[in-house]
Amino acid sequence: MIGPDIRIVVVTNGNYFSKIILEDLLLSYTKNVVGVVLVQGDYKGRTGLKALWGVGRQTALPYTLYKFIQFVLFSFAQKLTPRSWLKVDAMVRDLGLESMHAVRVNAPDVVKWVQQREPSL
Repeated sequence: MIGPDIRIVVVTNGNYFSKIILEDLLLSYTKNVVGVVLVQGDYKGRTGLKALWGVGRQTALPYTLYKFIQFVLFSFAQKLTPRSWLKVDAMVRDLGLESMHAVRVNAPDVVKWVQQREPSL
């Protein structure tokens, strides 16, 4: 049980699988969640095609294709059903939670944003 004075900042990549993991937490403890950082870059700070290229160079072709198809299908599905929660950012928006999009989780502006929320967790 989380007490009423606990302040939570969630850091996530925001994809569908993160949504599945975080949905109960965000719904059950909405008042305790003081911010959500949605990290869009990979661990080297790359996004989009650069990140996909990096994954492709370090893994097998089937995994790269899987990541690409997953991204396209979930983006398309979210556009078709904008009120559905296929990604964390849609859920965060509907719950009225503060969020920040970031490429690098350790960037100074991200650290400052998190510190300003004075999280306990």
